[in-house]
Amino acid sequence: MYTVVGPVHTKAKGYAFDVWTPEAGLRPGFPYLRVQDAHYARRAEIREYSDGGKAPALVCSTIDEFVSEIAAAVQGHA
Repeated sequence: MYTVVGPVHTKAKGYAFDVWTPEAGLRPGFPYLRVQDAHYARRAEIREYSDGGKAPALVCSTIDEFVSEIAAAVQGHA
């Protein structure tokens, strides 16, 4: 299976990205005060999945794509 990594978006306390895995479900991202910090952390997360031997990361560039990929993954296991 794979991990779905969402885009950086604004939250109440800053900028964040979310991650979804079949095992853990949706994991809300930590809010960063600077958008550059959120992008840096997202890239590090993506690298961790591709280099760390974990399930490959499916990287989404929009919220709609993120939601769609999660729905497809959930329906594939239902």
